[in-house]
Amino acid sequence: YVICFSMNSIFNLFDNTDWGQYFYVMSDHRGFELYKGMLDSLPVNHIFLSDNSDVFWSFEHKENIYCHHHHYEYYFNRLPKFSDDFSKKSYAGATVTYNCMQLAAYMGFKEIYLLGVDFSYGGQTKNETYAHFYKEEKTTSMGFVNQVTLAYQSAKQYANQHGFKIYNATRGGKLEIFERVDFDDLF
Repeated sequence: YVICFSMNSIFNLFDNTDWGQYFYVMSDHRGFELYKGMLDSLPVNHIFLSDNSDVFWSFEHKENIYCHHHHYEYYFNRLPKFSDDFSKKSYAGATVTYNCMQLAAYMGFKEIYLLGVDFSYGGQTKNETYAHFYKEEKTTSMGFVNQVTLAYQSAKQYANQHGFKIYNATRGGKLEIFERVDFDDLF
């Protein structure tokens, strides 16, 4: 049985996947403006959206939509904090993947497999490879490479200290912080 944490605009690919979308997480404040007409109608059991949009949270939403506190703290030369209690707050790690890992850890998952986290912009400042996820209107993105790297290192350290594993099951890509496993061997 696969429990999938989906994020951001992955809903564009829901029709192309065989597994159900059980959780959806978004923490980027820009997403509320981009996806505001879709968020209440996503075919997902549990939707976790950050509390960083006053406009979005000023009206009622479906009962499967949960507001989580997304705590921003500045970290440039140290590992960001990793939340011990997602129900109180999650810490920013310059990527929603970091929030998903904090939620999965809080829920007690002992194995977390990252799929589609190619980290293509690792070592660069601009990502020109987003075209495989998005249509032409979003083919470039600025990445916070150092901050994301620190967040992944923090997640790995937290996992090691708390007895769970995070694996990278992404085909290709540049994310080497987590032990790699073969995606095709998982299912």
